[in-house]
Amino acid sequence: MDTRVNNLMVISLVCVLYFWPSCLFADNPPDNMTDYSNNNFAISTPYPKGWFVKEHSDGDSKQVFISEREIKRPEDMFKTGITITKISNYSKYFGYEFASSEEAAKQIVESHVNDFMENAKDYYLGSFGPAGSDSRCRPFIADLRFAGEGASRVREYIFVAYEKNTLVFITMEAPDSEFLRYKNLYDTIIASIKVF
Repeated sequence: MDTRVNNLMVISLVCVLYFWPSCLFADNPPDNMTDYSNNNFAISTPYPKGWFVKEHSDGDSKQVFISEREIKRPEDMFKTGITITKISNYSKYFGYEFASSEEAAKQIVESHVNDFMENAKDYYLGSFGPAGSDSRCRPFIADLRFAGEGASRVREYIFVAYEKNTLVFITMEAPDSEFLRYKNLYDTIIASIKVF
């Protein structure tokens, strides 16, 4: 077989293994993970044992913070963790509905990037596209990197899903230099999370 074809096959296999989401663990998490579930929020996801969870609800807006470090107040910042925001009756507060998850994701990512342009030294949008093809709402995900205060570089996955006038916006972040340590975890959450 031609060496170039062989090399292309190896590169393709590496890319598939790197970008393919982890197996679904929502119903049977591995030993190092546990389930978060809240019926009032209608959210469930696996997360690492030993991480801290903080919930915040304000009417139709609900948030879940999951972090390696303890979160005492919703406004506490953390460098590594997951923020899940769910807004029901979206049009009641913002005056319009999205036509699809893709439209919602484009607007959320654009708004996020604009914030980076104002507050960060630089940013990089690595990718943007569907998180999966078999979901009813076909969620979208973006991969962003930016330099914040003190020139610390952060990498984020932004997951956006929209269905029945409900927006779900999830950020999964870590310092850029450490992000690959958390990538499998974040891929597992993307593949497993239930938000509707």
